[in-house]
Amino acid sequence: MRHATYPTLLIALTFAACGNVHPLEAPDGGDAPLADGGDTAPPTVEQACNDLSTSLCNALGVCSTFLLQLGFGDVATCVSRNNLACTIGQNATGVGRTVADIEGCARALPLVSCGDLVAHKMPAACQDKPGSVLNGAPCGASTQCQSTYCRPQGQCGICGPRQAAGASCTSNDQCQPDLVCAASQCVAPGELGQTCDDRRPCRDDLYCSTGTSGSAACAMKVGAGRSCADSDKACDILQGVGCHPTTKVCQTVRVAHRGEGCGLVSGTLVLCEAAGSCDGAAFPAAGTCSAAAADGESCGSATTNNRSCLAPSTCVVGICRLPVTASCP
Repeated sequence: MRHATYPTLLIALTFAACGNVHPLEAPDGGDAPLADGGDTAPPTVEQACNDLSTSLCNALGVCSTFLLQLGFGDVATCVSRNNLACTIGQNATGVGRTVADIEGCARALPLVSCGDLVAHKMPAACQDKPGSVLNGAPCGASTQCQSTYCRPQGQCGICGPRQAAGASCTSNDQCQPDLVCAASQCVAPGELGQTCDDRRPCRDDLYCSTGTSGSAACAMKVGAGRSCADSDKACDILQGVGCHPTTKVCQTVRVAHRGEGCGLVSGTLVLCEAAGSCDGAAFPAAGTCSAAAADGESCGSATTNNRSCLAPSTCVVGICRLPVTASCP
């Protein structure tokens, strides 16, 4: 669970912006009105979630086709899986956000830069609205909690407080919005040009570079052909480039389909689409892509190839499980 749980893209992915794709656009180019007692009926949860998922996934395709393929394979799968997450979460007990909130987020996403979205700097319209569930009570989604934080605990979770800067933490979700968890403390991530280290990492669209002076500072990520000797995070994943493990030069990374080769293939880094696993890869030997585990199938250490789940499912006790907000609490 992240600060903004409207989208459940788990690429840290993360995410999208750019391009107005809101389906509820009026013929004259204005926004189609929601119902206010007139003839126009308000959208259903399903319609609103589809609007949001479509806006998010189309935007992701514009900002980074590579991340879209890596996380979901294609736009249709991205929309269907995010739609599933949205509808499950919205039907949970005690949720504070409304259908209008979901529509507002869908309209706001196209105005956010790709860099900000990757750095999890979501617009105000997409921030979680407080729910009615008190701290210490069971939850299945952060939108149920008054604190907007649901601490994972098995299939369900427990509502808990968000931590301020300097407080202890175990994950980014536990910190207040715009903070990250580093070295077990909530801190503000470094902006471009600011100093950085393990205790104060850079925002996700930047990386901590030692440069030529030897002093570390947050820098823009680089494209294919540039050096990544100072950090394997230097390469811009949005551009589909990664750090070659031996040459330490950023090179284009290819995304393979199920059954195709993966790992280091003829000198090219190859990853598997839609959260798939690269079976049998052991550098420098290549492997073969297999599909992510389906909902209800075995995953993680319970499988020989450590299979991942396709969001919004997560691997809980060796099984890919969808959120179970209906029973939390």
